[in-house]
Amino acid sequence: MKKQLFASLLLMGLGFVSLNNQSSHAFSPSDLQKLKTTGSCEKCDLSGANLANINLNKANLNGANLSGANLTNAKIIDSDLRSVNWSGATVQNTNVYGTQIAISSLTQTQNSGLIFKKPEVFVERPGIPAPAPAPAPVQDSFVSLSHEGGYVAKYTLFYFRPQPGVGILPKAESGTMTVGFKKRFAIPKDAINVNFRVEMVGIGSPVIINTPIAVGKPRCFLIEGTVFNRSYKENSCGSF
Repeated sequence: MKKQLFASLLLMGLGFVSLNNQSSHAFSPSDLQKLKTTGSCEKCDLSGANLANINLNKANLNGANLSGANLTNAKIIDSDLRSVNWSGATVQNTNVYGTQIAISSLTQTQNSGLIFKKPEVFVERPGIPAPAPAPAPVQDSFVSLSHEGGYVAKYTLFYFRPQPGVGILPKAESGTMTVGFKKRFAIPKDAINVNFRVEMVGIGSPVIINTPIAVGKPRCFLIEGTVFNRSYKENSCGSF
């Protein structure tokens, strides 16, 4: 009877030790999901989690528990790994470029598994797309007009532009031109609803060009022809 009782207590003790060991590396599923979804998880329990090949950029893991976690081939770039528990973590071919990390908290073997070289490709956070490239700044643009036709024409450049302390006011430039006329019209980068119009001066004032102009995209026109056969071409603006 005593032998059976001793055996039972021994088995219970072994089971307790086994549960203790298991719980020491039992990560929080919600914390792991948070890391994979947002790319950050400050003070999270990731003990024993499989983080092999994970890509993290600008992640906040300050104070996280990574004991027993597998970080083989992980890339953790420009991140915060201060006050992390590395006990028993597998650190092998683990890239931590630009990352705050207490090297003294890692073992010699773990230190030898770190890579401090910047990856050649951008590392995305899990669940977070790479940022779109910044749009090119809008530059001042222009419309150019050359007249090689056998008639008198009238041009009008019209747009609205914000006026500090006043509001949005209309702006217009117009005039007449004969053969040989050439002009370049500057368009401010804050202009809106830009329109360029050219018409022949005479009976009915027939329209030759009437087109909206996109700011930041130069347009160059050439009008030609005769009074009875007016036409225009849009040329490359490379010479301007």
